Amino acid sequence: MVMHAFRLAAGFVYGIVLFYVVWVWVGGFMVARQVPSAFFKLFGHEPALALVSFGLHFLPSVVLIVLGTLLFALAFRNQARTVAHSVLAGEVLSYVFWVVNVVSQGAPEGAAMRSKIFAQLRVPWWSWPALVAPVVAIALAYVAAPKFLPPRAEV
Repeated sequence: MVMHAFRLAAGFVYGIVLFYVVWVWVGGFMVARQVPSAFFKLFGHEPALALVSFGLHFLPSVVLIVLGTLLFALAFRNQARTVAHSVLAGEVLSYVFWVVNVVSQGAPEGAAMRSKIFAQLRVPWWSWPALVAPVVAIALAYVAAPKFLPPRAEV
């Protein structure tokens, strides 16, 4: 019973840390990459920004979060699916924290939280890949967990 609680707590904390590291550190590092000006001339300014957002933020974030979730859960072979769900719960909590953190800093003082959230969603079309990456990553990890992780072993 204690080991089961430890596995769940470890998965939850790992989910928080994984999301933070991938979304804030890796995502920030990838966004800071310089793209040659010829790339913008070739595709046009906004399509090039969309490709950069997709290739340098969306793909790495989704792949790292899904693989990080599945690989950590595989370390706990007998309860891989249960641990994966605790990791996903940690990732969701971390995502909610960052959404609230960004939203609370990005809108004028005194505005209602709902209007602050909708204001954050009014972004240029080319930045949507970066905006939806965490939701897609967590959803894909949730869908992939039953398919790639072994069922709980019978004792």
